[in-house]
Amino acid sequence: MLWVARSLNGTPYTMESDRPTFTLTSSKTVIGFSGCNRFTSTAQWNPEALDIRPFALTRMTCSPEKMAMENAYLSVLRSVNRWSKDKHGMLKLSGEKGILIFERALIAQ
Repeated sequence: MLWVARSLNGTPYTMESDRPTFTLTSSKTVIGFSGCNRFTSTAQWNPEALDIRPFALTRMTCSPEKMAMENAYLSVLRSVNRWSKDKHGMLKLSGEKGILIFERALIAQ
């Protein structure tokens, strides 16, 4: 399932087309887009805890604004150790560096 970042530490993402994404597959692979680059990793999880392993990351250079957004996103994502879903179906990933809130991606048919 594809998740699209809605907010980082309470600050909403405003650029609709460049919002970071996160997908955790049944084979425990993590893939996503961090605002400028794509990443992949593996993860272990249980009903509350989530452990994302170190990332493999593409090395594209983007505008300073996008790079700052990407660095903030990856910093929080690297620290994630807990996950939950709220009653509205939002995914919350949290760790020592902050909280990411995701919504399910709407896939065009």
